[in-house]
Amino acid sequence: MTGRSLTRAACAAVLVLALAACSDSDNGEETPMNPLSTTAPSGDLLSDFVPRESVVLALGTDDVEAPGGSVQHGSEGTLISAGSEVYVDGDPVLSVTVEQAMGILRSGFEDRLASDQYTQLPDDVGLGFTWSEDQKVGDESVPAGHAWLAHGIYVVRVSVAGLAEGRDHEADAVALAQQVVQTLELPDAWTLNDPPLTR
Repeated sequence: MTGRSLTRAACAAVLVLALAACSDSDNGEETPMNPLSTTAPSGDLLSDFVPRESVVLALGTDDVEAPGGSVQHGSEGTLISAGSEVYVDGDPVLSVTVEQAMGILRSGFEDRLASDQYTQLPDDVGLGFTWSEDQKVGDESVPAGHAWLAHGIYVVRVSVAGLAEGRDHEADAVALAQQVVQTLELPDAWTLNDPPLTR
């Protein structure tokens, strides 16, 4: 490689690093920063199963409340369902539900798996999909990311309102779903009478 080629390559590398370090792109839009880990962080849990640290990062504020969340187990200790709704300034902005893949939930999941209106998750992430839409928060309309992720006999559903600019809200929803699989220790095995969920 010539000296001039090396100089161009070095300049290009510096430019890429500089752009990555900036929070704003040339067109004025925020670029996603600090993606959520797919591993649940240690620390406080909202509603006994949603990592508070991840919620704070996804929403861009630590002024979060999650009243009334619950985790329900059957008589043999099997998880029946879990739910949490997170509020900021009195407005619901993030929700997580975990239910067994039966009835309407199962058929709705399978219908969305077969629809090109949803972004299908890669195989290494799991069976599921994401999508975005606008959500009303107070007097404003903000983008919201949604993810549905199957794990064992359960479907984890996460919705994240885009309060924090520059974040990938669908990616945050997927990461939170993966973290909840860990905090609830959801088993991998399919134990329902119906056939397992498939794409």
